[in-house]
Amino acid sequence: MNHTPALLLVCSLLAPIVSAQEVEIVEEFVVGSSGATPISGLKLPADVARAWIKKDTSTLFARAKSLIESAPQDHRGYALEYLTHLVFRKDRTASRKTATTATGALSKSPKAMVAFVDQALFHDPEPNEYRMAMMALMPMVPDRRTDADLRIAYLRALEGAGKVREAVLMNKTIVEDLGDDGDAQRRLAAAICDMKNGRSLAVFAKKAIEKAATKLGDDQELQKTRYRVLHDLLGLPDEARKLGEAMVKKEQLGTNLNNFVWYLMVETPDAGKFPSLALLGARRMLTAQSIAENEWDTIALAFFRNGLIDEAIQYQQKALDMGRGQDPDYLGRMKMYLAAKKVRDAAKRAKSAGDGKQEAAANGAKASGGERK
Repeated sequence: MNHTPALLLVCSLLAPIVSAQEVEIVEEFVVGSSGATPISGLKLPADVARAWIKKDTSTLFARAKSLIESAPQDHRGYALEYLTHLVFRKDRTASRKTATTATGALSKSPKAMVAFVDQALFHDPEPNEYRMAMMALMPMVPDRRTDADLRIAYLRALEGAGKVREAVLMNKTIVEDLGDDGDAQRRLAAAICDMKNGRSLAVFAKKAIEKAATKLGDDQELQKTRYRVLHDLLGLPDEARKLGEAMVKKEQLGTNLNNFVWYLMVETPDAGKFPSLALLGARRMLTAQSIAENEWDTIALAFFRNGLIDEAIQYQQKALDMGRGQDPDYLGRMKMYLAAKKVRDAAKRAKSAGDGKQEAAANGAKASGGERK
């Protein structure tokens, strides 16, 4: 439920019409630009991070092996090996073999197991990965029902494995089990928002948000999660809009609001999860008496993330005209918007041509039917 897939769907249908490079440019809009990598959360030494950036798989596998041998109860070596197989080799067979070894080695360490599941198995998962996570975590749950990280990971695994009914039945008391830990309740609600079938678990998210509010009050992260629950899970856009407008009103026009909107779009863990909230912020930014070039850049991206391509181009041009005409980041985003416009316009032409052929065929059939009579 994180991203608007319309442009990506269009891209998949238009390979003969637009170039692969243009499709790739358009696809970037769902990724964000925080600079984070899949191993960022593992907190590994700088040389490992550099090897990742260089795609030096030999070094990555060697460091993973060393970590596993020196600390077999530490999830990081297994996660590094798993992600290297998956991301660079595109080898799910090898990554799943690593996962089997890891879940066996970490079976007595719930904290390490949850970390491996979160940072490895839940990266670009398919049903098999969710099932592996489910089976690895299941034996740990009965004795650790108040462990928020474990319970949230297990709920994600069940839902991802297609066990939505089981996820509901086996977690009826999850909000009560997590008690007065406001941050745990907020994280539970946020995790449900991320799920493909999150609406089936919306009752838990709603209860968790209400519980969290008694401890966290007006906390910004809580309000952002409440916005997603209202907008994405409960289907209450008017209530979500009122909350969102109140949130962006608290941010001072200028740098504060600009940063708030920008981080919603490009910084993990928020990237891609709040397009409509970012648009509310961008529209408020447009009310300022003066708008700086970096603010036009933010506004343009917010409109683009909501499918408003023509407006994005208009506002990005303002940023370029104000002195950023040679900035590679600004130019890159304009290139992305123009490529998206080309894809969109090609799709419209293709649809119009298809509709015209269908209408002609229908008219021909009518005429033919009349002749038979």
